[in-house]
Amino acid sequence: DDCTDSFTPNQVARMHCYLDLVYQSWQPTSKPLPVAIAPQIVERTPASVTLEWFPPIDGHFYEREVGTACHLCADQRVLVQYATNASSPVPCNPSGHWSPREAEGHPDVEQPCETSVRTWSPNSGANHRTVPPTCPEPHGCYLQLEFSNAVVPQSLTIWVTFVNTERDTSGAVVYVKLLMVNGKELSLGTQNIFCDVPLTIKLDNKDINGEVFAIQIYTKDNELEIDAAMINSVPNSPLCASCKPIHYKVLRDPPVEGEFPSFISNLHRRYTDT
Repeated sequence: DDCTDSFTPNQVARMHCYLDLVYQSWQPTSKPLPVAIAPQIVERTPASVTLEWFPPIDGHFYEREVGTACHLCADQRVLVQYATNASSPVPCNPSGHWSPREAEGHPDVEQPCETSVRTWSPNSGANHRTVPPTCPEPHGCYLQLEFSNAVVPQSLTIWVTFVNTERDTSGAVVYVKLLMVNGKELSLGTQNIFCDVPLTIKLDNKDINGEVFAIQIYTKDNELEIDAAMINSVPNSPLCASCKPIHYKVLRDPPVEGEFPSFISNLHRRYTDT
């Protein structure tokens, strides 16, 4: 009896609805503090030794402040964000599975290259008993993903976790477009994408003359599934300019006589002991 670790697609869908949608508010919002990793010696002299800690595991470099985007700021004041609003003209499945909303937030597909209800797919609203779904020319069906904060981007990452294996073994071709705040659109052309590795596109700031607030992903593969998209701003984003770095207290054993505890910034993570 394998009923404890093998489920039908309908059972998986029901569990997804209850665990991720109904009971999500029951989960605690606070997370435990990350465990500090032992520092490494980066410089040594006869009179001193300099220690450096690794970057924080949770990726938080700045103090969180209400009404700011500091919780999204990473090293070098780069704003990192996932899509928060998704839409598509493609009809949705009445059950809500494979809807555009499934492509919002961080990637959450457990097993890449296998179909999952936690993704968006053009195939979601198709009636397979009548006419097979088709994505029209020239670029096919599309998904629009919007971000909370418009930024000048330096990179874009897209997670496509399933493609039509009859057409391609593990990869597909998508057409990507950037939507600017000033109303212009910038085509990134066709991109080869694979279900087992995210697609990261490095962007040339010389070609981007403004802030990007959304992207559009086109596909002719009606079985392709998109899990998530992430956009990184250029360093020193204005939205991160006023964020205060997290500081840590360094305690020494034995303590230095007459010396107060030292504080190090999360941006440097270095301490010199003399």
